[in-house]
Amino acid sequence: MATGLDFGAGVAGVVSISCTLFRGCIYAFDLVSSAQNIGSEGDKIHCMLEWEQYGFLQWAECVGLQGSIEADQRLNWPLIAEMLRQLERLLTDAKQLKERYNLSVIKSGNTKDEGTISPTPQSQGLLNRLVSCTRPDLQKPRAQILKDHKSAIKKLRWVAVDKEKIRGLIGDINHFNDRLHGLLAAAEQKYVRTALSALLRDLISRSTASSELDIIKALVDPTYISSPEAVASAATLKQIRLDLGVDKRH
Repeated sequence: MATGLDFGAGVAGVVSISCTLFRGCIYAFDLVSSAQNIGSEGDKIHCMLEWEQYGFLQWAECVGLQGSIEADQRLNWPLIAEMLRQLERLLTDAKQLKERYNLSVIKSGNTKDEGTISPTPQSQGLLNRLVSCTRPDLQKPRAQILKDHKSAIKKLRWVAVDKEKIRGLIGDINHFNDRLHGLLAAAEQKYVRTALSALLRDLISRSTASSELDIIKALVDPTYISSPEAVASAATLKQIRLDLGVDKRH
């Protein structure tokens, strides 16, 4: 019969594996978010992908995979590890990315391995620039992970911009994020939704152009945040201020 000590050691091992998979998912997120040749809606698509990444980071902070909180051993860590493994595979399987989403590998080295993809740190887009001001604590672990993997040799580009396939990729990522969030207790789920709502309101307040605000408004998802009506109202008020020239960048 397994003792409590044996059980704790087993959980610790799975948590360690989950931590490694989490880091893999983060730099894979960056790889996909920085894909080239995305077309006229590039800023919006990049922000939607980055938003999924920040939802993932907020979840990881809540379960103890990053930050000062210890991993919650009450959670189903074997299931979490399997879901993280599937998410990482979704974002790094070169064949699947090309066939399902029109994403193709660009080689920058002499390797002939096309089975998996290594990330390159992305340039700081709109969402990352704004979040670096409002939630630097979310940016720090991401930046460290990218630094640790700065010797990447591959990039991605969109073979042909297909809006349906791009949104399909975002939807598939959201599916994994939603399942991971669903493993949290009700109180933790509420905490994450509230934190993401607060982040959106901060982003809205810092936007200085209607084009930026339009991109941020596309991130308002009633299933992902608390008080979507309040966030939408904040966006409407911000638009009025921008129309009046109060908050425009000079």
